[in-house]
This record gives sequence, structure tokens and C-alpha cells, in this order.
Amino acid sequence: MTLLPPNINNYNYVLAYIIGYIDGDGCICTYLQKKKYPYIEVSVVGTKELTGWIYKFVKNKMKIGNVRPSRQVRKDKNYFVFKMYGRSACCFVERAIKLRTPKLERKWLKYEKEKGLLQSIGR
Repeated sequence: MTLLPPNINNYNYVLAYIIGYIDGDGCICTYLQKKKYPYIEVSVVGTKELTGWIYKFVKNKMKIGNVRPSRQVRKDKNYFVFKMYGRSACCFVERAIKLRTPKLERKWLKYEKEKGLLQSIGR
């Protein structure tokens, strides 16, 4: 069985779905790049169809630039990863946080804690 994207078109519903998907099979990471520059990364793991659908929504509907299409993690495995970095990840998380939908606090609060530092350097 292959997990396919849901058949929804409403912007807020799609974003809510992606938020829930990140809560389950995604990651919001903040860390220091080269041990001194704060950085953010948002990633999701899933099927080619689902990660490609998320990529298209983020790029085309949310109009967030500098996102990379999903890629296969290992040739012998049938799962893919979609990632956003830096400003693109900040922009996505900012919009997602504004949507009034349940979120897994331990994932989304990472960004809130680092937000001031990340924004102060324009990442």
C-alpha cells in the first residue's frame, strides 16, 4: 500500500494536513551551523507521491522559494525526503504557526524558542 496525497484543495486544509504530517513523520530542527550561525531545517519523510505533493504546495501555493524537490533517501529503500532550509523554512513555519490547528508542541516550540536569534541574522 502506498500513501498518496489527500484529495483536498482548500489552502488551509492542505496546510493543516502538512502540519499534522510534520508532527508524525517530519522534523523541525534548529542548530548552529559551523558552531556559530543559527539555522533551521524542516523536513518530512514519505512516499515519492506525498513528498512531491508537499513540495508543490509549498513552492506553488505558498509561494516559498528556494525549496528543493523530494529525493530518494537510499536507492534500495522506497522512501523520500523533502527539506526546507533557512529563510524558506522560517517562512513556512511562520505561516504554519499562524494557522489555528492543533500542533505537537515539542516540535513547533523549537522554532519559537530560537525565532529571535534566527530572524536577527536574516535566516
